[in-house]
Amino acid sequence: MMRITLLLLFFSTIALAQKAEIKEKLDVLQEAMLKPNAELLASLVDDGLVYVHSSGTVRNKEGFVREFMEGQTKIFTSEFIDQKITFPNKSLAIVRHNWQAETNYDNKPGKIDILVMMVWKKSKGEWKLIARQAASIVR
Repeated sequence: MMRITLLLLFFSTIALAQKAEIKEKLDVLQEAMLKPNAELLASLVDDGLVYVHSSGTVRNKEGFVREFMEGQTKIFTSEFIDQKITFPNKSLAIVRHNWQAETNYDNKPGKIDILVMMVWKKSKGEWKLIARQAASIVR
């Protein structure tokens, strides 16, 4: 019985550590989007990134970084609400949340209130964003 308890404690500790790592990456990503930094943005995402806006616009890694650096997308405020992080296995994390932000996209100021799902993959000890899909909220 003690062995099972120790194993459960060990795996719970690993899960908490992984969740903390992902939350830290999300904080860094959010900051990099608020104050664009090409090197930082590029370091957070996988080379094969698929980044889909709620409008259906699809970006790869280069396009994702470029849209922030060239000012096509500007984020002034950003809040992740009702965030859920799950781990289908030890090297994949799925993050879901409601994202509310004040933005300027293509010179159009606005507020967004969308659902976002992100997939993060741990490779060589580092979590990288591999996919992001946004969707409008149906109310």
